[in-house]
Order: sequence, then structure tokens, then C-alpha cells
Amino acid sequence: MSQEELADKVGVSRQAVSKWESNQSLPDIEKIILLSNYFDVTTDSYFCRNRTSDYDIRMYDIYTWSID
Repeated sequence: MSQEELADKVGVSRQAVSKWESNQSLPDIEKIILLSNYFDVTTDSYFCRNRTSDYDIRMYDIYTWSID
């Protein structure tokens, strides 16, 4: 899925998706809910730490998991 396709799915610009992926900005809560539903992950995935490595999950990681 391209940034443009994802942007169309959640109603934002391609540039917004790019900023999410590079941690320059974060989606608002409404977009997080849309993204979690679309990618079939919990909203906790966007806010919580990975307990095994104490690593912050980033939008890029969630996006990458969803297209693998």
C-alpha cells in the first residue's frame, strides 16, 4: 500500500502519512482509531511500549507490519 492509498483511506494527505512514518508528527485520535481498525491492531499498539524490548512502537512499524 502506498502512502497515497493509506492517506485516501483515512482522509489525510500523503504528506501527513509521510510525517507519521518519520515521527515528525502523530495522527489525531480519530485517525488512530481508523488506522487501528483498518490494520486490525489495537489502539494500544500506537501508545504502549513493547514490553519485551522497551522499544517505542512507531507509525512506521505498524504500517510495515500491515503490508508484510
